[in-house]
Amino acid sequence: MTTGEYQAIGLGLQGTNPAELTRLQAELETTKAALESDDEAAIGALTGQDVFGNLLTATILSYLGLNAV
Repeated sequence: MTTGEYQAIGLGLQGTNPAELTRLQAELETTKAALESDDEAAIGALTGQDVFGNLLTATILSYLGLNAV
């Protein structure tokens, strides 16, 4: 594994917590707003978790949700 690389594992043992989905959506919307603002300070304040971690989490939760049906 390379330094700074992200890995993610998702287990859908008990379903998804709606509060977790709401929190994740809010974080993704905040990140999107920062990226679209062209504000260098706001963009510079974003972390790897804000950008990559939350996107990976959303992808995993979407996959688990689609396969739980």
